[in-house]
Amino acid sequence: MLALALLLAAATAPAAPPGYAMVRCIKVTNGDEYKNVMLSTTAKTMQVRADEGDIAGWVFARAVIPSGNDSTCDFMQMNVYKDFPPERSPIDPYLVKAGLKITRAEWYAKMGAVSKLSRLELWRDVDAVGTTVKGNYIRVDYWKAAPGKAAAAKALAQAELHEGLVGGWLAQEILLPAGSSYPYNARTITAFPSWSAIGKPSKLRDRPPKGQELVKSELFEVIEVVRPNQAQ
Repeated sequence: MLALALLLAAATAPAAPPGYAMVRCIKVTNGDEYKNVMLSTTAKTMQVRADEGDIAGWVFARAVIPSGNDSTCDFMQMNVYKDFPPERSPIDPYLVKAGLKITRAEWYAKMGAVSKLSRLELWRDVDAVGTTVKGNYIRVDYWKAAPGKAAAAKALAQAELHEGLVGGWLAQEILLPAGSSYPYNARTITAFPSWSAIGKPSKLRDRPPKGQELVKSELFEVIEVVRPNQAQ
């Protein structure tokens, strides 16, 4: 299964290896400035990386609820991989290939002036249906799930997809950090095609599956989704 198939709209074979996502939660001092810098620099380098196969895709989303000073995740970035991600990918060549007249030091300085990393997590895909696109809303539900129960709500997700209530759904298990003291070990990402769709009655939302305890939910608006250019 391709990493974050929900977000990449990729059809996958049952026997394929799981995908992975390196997820960064970012706290910012100026949300609009940070978003503009990300779209004018990082998004362009991510497109080059996706086209060259260094990543399978990239998702950039802005927090809607919760937000403000108490929120630990003003923006979420997800680097998506078909296989277990490499330790590090130098960004210097991608800045050049993207046609950006900025050095790595200048890029870090711009990011550091308005943002800081709040949380870094590595997730592994379990199951997915549907897709999402730029402009959708995604509800990220974090769970304490019994072994093998991360995707327990798949049947409900498929039903809501068929009814047009959601655009897609993804279940993942956390790889790192991990341990009994960590507040959750699984998450599901549900994509809504519009704001009004979030408020419609939902069995997927209102009936947590057996074997799962909901820890928290967060709502984001998808600012950008990068996929490999099919012309490449």
